[in-house]
Amino acid sequence: MGGRRTAFARIIATTGGLGDLLPAPGTTAGSLPAAVLWWTACAALPFTAARITTTAAAVAIVTLVGIWAAGSEARRRAKGDPGPVVVDEVAGQWLTYLVALVFVPLPTLGLFSAVTIIGFLLFDLKQRDTRHLCHSIGDVLLRDKGDLLLEIDPPLGDELVV
Repeated sequence: MGGRRTAFARIIATTGGLGDLLPAPGTTAGSLPAAVLWWTACAALPFTAARITTTAAAVAIVTLVGIWAAGSEARRRAKGDPGPVVVDEVAGQWLTYLVALVFVPLPTLGLFSAVTIIGFLLFDLKQRDTRHLCHSIGDVLLRDKGDLLLEIDPPLGDELVV
């Protein structure tokens, strides 16, 4: 039973395994599939109220199940925030669409969707650069003080868990 649960968590956390297969998984395996699924669902729903209700339910379900799945997969990989775990990008993209359904006129949702995917990509790249920059600055500061016994190293691999 534990093996099936682990496999199920991996499938959810990596969006059906796409997070392990595609480059830049946050965007290619998280945000883009989330956008395609959301647009497909919205095309089948004729009214804005139905779209809002369905999107809200999807955000709640993906967030709750995703927290469990991402945690399980992170423990399995012994890494704090594994790149292939992209269920958080799916939940974040859908949460953004939920807010957009209320405030953005329906004809401009396509443009809004493209902008959010690009925004998620830029934020992800900026976040990654900031982590590595903080790690490098910490190493330099500690070495400059002569305290070679204390190095700032990420606790679970090559990423700094903040």
